[in-house]
Amino acid sequence: TMRDILLHKNPWVWGHVEPIYAPRRVRSYSGGGYVVAEHVLELHISRSFKTFLKEEILDPAGMTKSSFDKAQTSMNDLARGCSRYTCAWDVKQTNVKAAGGLLATAKEYAQLVTIFLNGGVDEDGTEVIPFENIEKIMTPAMHEDSSKIPCTDAEAGNTRIDWREMCIGTTCFDLPYEEVCLLGMYRQPLYDVDSTEDYYSGLGVRMSTTLLDDGFPRDVYHAGAQDGFISNFRIDRKTGNGIVVMVNGNRSWIDGKGFERGSEAFASEIMQAWELVY
Repeated sequence: TMRDILLHKNPWVWGHVEPIYAPRRVRSYSGGGYVVAEHVLELHISRSFKTFLKEEILDPAGMTKSSFDKAQTSMNDLARGCSRYTCAWDVKQTNVKAAGGLLATAKEYAQLVTIFLNGGVDEDGTEVIPFENIEKIMTPAMHEDSSKIPCTDAEAGNTRIDWREMCIGTTCFDLPYEEVCLLGMYRQPLYDVDSTEDYYSGLGVRMSTTLLDDGFPRDVYHAGAQDGFISNFRIDRKTGNGIVVMVNGNRSWIDGKGFERGSEAFASEIMQAWELVY
């Protein structure tokens, strides 16, 4: 339950959710953070998270086969976490929903990604997600100490160096503090402490550092995994190409020839092939 995860009330749940870094200093992915976000949302609305998402996103997007309901063994169309002709488990479900609780098909998830790509409207021109929310999602998160000095469209992507003083004991020295012109202001993007990959972070998405003429990143993507399942999506806002991948099965094993197999390797190869072609 949410209480188990947040407060470590269940001995089978490892740890609990607590702050690790000061706000707006670094970026670090946290499934527990999404549980906190779910709880905060439910404190401010009169509906459950799953009801809110169904009424505000899934139904308007035409995602009739998608749900935040609990997974049940009786669901005939539900993928199992099986591979190599074996099932280590049947159906797993979670009481919390924001961190991996969505049941969906790749086709319906692609509908949602397409709506995002089209600025929040579906193929009939109906607004599903307000455009200002699309812009908020694609706005790179910035460091709390960003200067926010105005910049022009012509400067988009340009960098400036601001020298900040740092003191250790009685010894002080200057450090280079690089900012990027993003959406009309110089800001220091928040980078991932757990990754060397160069990308910006938005609300629930990763984004490329390549910008389009509208000032927003060209590529938007995200991936996730639960036991027995891997999901991934990526869209190229310049070409309009995109892909949604969902693979079920054991995440990884080494075959008799020393090659890595499993859902994680398979999903990775699919994404590499897509990027090579598109």
